[in-house]
Amino acid sequence: DADRSHAETRGSEAMEMCDALGQPSTRAFVETVLATWRCLRGDFADAERRADVAVRLAAEQGMPHWHAQAQITRGWAIAGLGRAAEGAAITRAGIGALMGIGSKAGMTFYWGALAEAELAAGRIDQATTALEEAVRYMALSGERIHQAGLALIEAKIAVAAGQRDAAEDALARALAVAYQQEAGEIARRAKELRVQLDSPAFEPPRRDSATIPSVPEIGRAHV
Repeated sequence: DADRSHAETRGSEAMEMCDALGQPSTRAFVETVLATWRCLRGDFADAERRADVAVRLAAEQGMPHWHAQAQITRGWAIAGLGRAAEGAAITRAGIGALMGIGSKAGMTFYWGALAEAELAAGRIDQATTALEEAVRYMALSGERIHQAGLALIEAKIAVAAGQRDAAEDALARALAVAYQQEAGEIARRAKELRVQLDSPAFEPPRRDSATIPSVPEIGRAHV
């Protein structure tokens, strides 16, 4: 709760600065970052609203980088609001546009977003492929800011595939990394998923033989 409160304060301060500066590029950047954060905490309605603002500003000002990133977060939010197939398509297109201009920063978040959208659409194979891309990029780039989140996505895919043991293992890694990185939001969501798994009412889906990529713990090499 303290982390959320601090983040809300910093977000409000950033928006006040945007209003004071009156710079479309700064506003597009801040709106995109805040949309990403809102997606991570599950506030998809506000995330879509912020992403829409960033998309409009980027289109008006000719900023392809922010346009692509905002489209990714917009698709992520739309998927979270229940229009999973539509959101996955928008996110995938945004990733393609971002990579097309040579930008790669933040791709662990964006491939992870696509994995979650595809999973929400019931497409385990596509979700697994997107997670593979995220893990591969993390290993090549050293971008580990979303490592705990990727392990949580791995657990969700394992649950959907009916692989209970794999889900438990991924959840343990997600929590371990989240505690090391002080990623409170990811830790909270991982605990919620563990409670669901431990519930007597939980009925695992039919087991799927999909091979799910493993997100390593901090300090472990991933090949």
